[in-house]
Amino acid sequence: MSNLIRAEYNPLMQVHRTALRCGKCGLCRFIDNTKINDVRFSYICPSGARFRFEEYWGSGKSELARGLMTQLGATKMELEFDERLLHALYTCTLCAGCQKMCEGIGKEPLRTITALREKAVLDGEAPLDRQKELIDSILEHGNPWGRKPAEKGRWAENVRAKDIRNVEAKTLFFAGCFTLNRRLAPNAEHAVRILLKLGLDVGVLGAGETCCGAAILNAGDRRNFEAHAARHAAALNALGIETLVTACASCHRILRDEYPDVADVNFEVVHFSEILAGKLEDGGLKLGGKLKMKVTYHDPCTLGRFSGLYDEPRRVIGAIPGVELVEMQRSRGNSWCCGAGSGGEVRAQYPEFAKWTAEERLREARATGAEAIVTSCPFCEDMLSVGAGDIRVLDLAALAGAALE
Repeated sequence: MSNLIRAEYNPLMQVHRTALRCGKCGLCRFIDNTKINDVRFSYICPSGARFRFEEYWGSGKSELARGLMTQLGATKMELEFDERLLHALYTCTLCAGCQKMCEGIGKEPLRTITALREKAVLDGEAPLDRQKELIDSILEHGNPWGRKPAEKGRWAENVRAKDIRNVEAKTLFFAGCFTLNRRLAPNAEHAVRILLKLGLDVGVLGAGETCCGAAILNAGDRRNFEAHAARHAAALNALGIETLVTACASCHRILRDEYPDVADVNFEVVHFSEILAGKLEDGGLKLGGKLKMKVTYHDPCTLGRFSGLYDEPRRVIGAIPGVELVEMQRSRGNSWCCGAGSGGEVRAQYPEFAKWTAEERLREARATGAEAIVTSCPFCEDMLSVGAGDIRVLDLAALAGAALE
């Protein structure tokens, strides 16, 4: 009986078919909407549009994967990780724009990109320095920014929700790490007040809340992510909740889609916009305040292309008297990324590129004549606010809260 040869695990071998079948057709570069009036709004991939070399597009990532795979009969790989390759790999915001454009022809460029990142980590080439700081902080402090855990609960001092660590509740409002940002923390307060007004049995974790771990996963550090997710899922299960509601698009995706692959999740994960849209439909919520405002809606990548929640936020905006919604040329599945990256890892490592990406989106928003951008993701709100200038950037919870008031 011959001895079995057990090769070392290689993430790229799990995506070799989709990577090798890429025909370089260019679909991953452009939106699928032909009704545009500015060619710069035709692009879907931020890193490709900014840096223009093949390796920055989704199709180019397939070539990188091919070059990094061990070829049959070859003694070494055709490519090796170097500074330029890592730059092309990690300026990708994981926005899934390429995936959306290619899904109709059965290609999965996003899987290739995530496999490339996992391979980089396994080979000791990543995470990059600023990404490692985010990961170390999450694992040590429970948030990406090195803040003390006690600081995370301060936002909840102004709301009358239950402290779910001491009192049982059916619903947990999972606030996310942006409650550590003094400017954005009021969004969580608005969301909880609305949920309480709707009659939900809501509790919060306050200082006991831990980061979902998006930055760990998106950097490609799957080993640390799986260990973190397993611990976190067990802690959340122990609360005995039926539903977890979050207003963070990134937390929603990670908790809903990624955690179940790692551990048992004994509760439903719902985005805040789904709750509001459902209550509007059944008559349980009426937004009566007149705000008199022209707005455009920015679809967060993780809420739209990953989770398919395009209509729910728009239903909420459309239900507010006096608010006019105008669409950008790139919207819904064609939406242009804010530039932050799902866990903020792109902004942390490449701030100038992230800023350029946000400025492209702001230019598109201004072209609509809107006076404000509404979004449903704190990463997007924070990133777009950097250079917003004359156009306001609002969270959906803040807009709905103003309408109720």
